[in-house]
Amino acid sequence: MPYAIELFLDPQAAGEVRRLWDALAQSGVSSRMLERPYRPHISLAVCDDLDLAAAEQELVAFARRMAVFPVSLSSLACFLTDPTVLFLGVTTTSELLDMHRDFHRSFAAYAHMPWSYYVPDQWVPHCTLAFGLEPTLLPKAVEVCRQQPLPIRARLEQIAIVNVPSGQERLVVNLQER
Repeated sequence: MPYAIELFLDPQAAGEVRRLWDALAQSGVSSRMLERPYRPHISLAVCDDLDLAAAEQELVAFARRMAVFPVSLSSLACFLTDPTVLFLGVTTTSELLDMHRDFHRSFAAYAHMPWSYYVPDQWVPHCTLAFGLEPTLLPKAVEVCRQQPLPIRARLEQIAIVNVPSGQERLVVNLQER
């Protein structure tokens, strides 16, 4: 069963992303992010299988080492894959990339068949707005999203193990306030 490790945004930033999800649904572009219990997030990793007991212990230890930190959702972009994904791009910082590498070093023993999009040096940090998007709807999606001023300043406050594609959260751990 596939799992994702996700960083959750603070409530205010999450609300701004949810408003975009709602606007995209109301405009007929996509309601997929509203169909399951997804929370606005940045995925650190996705893998086809996970040694859950060991990964849960490691996630708690990882969260103890990791402080809450700011990120900026600063651009609108898409992966022109099949299916197409519309997202808010995260401004890359050395802190974010270092944390991502540290995470992958810690979890390599527990994650089986990691998805290549999320491994270090290939990862494009992003917050998904719509997936499975019809490419012909991209212009409309961009017009809808233009109503949201960017950047969205966010804080990454929690880390979680989430089932893919159900969106069910297996474990959520708070990051450290410093």
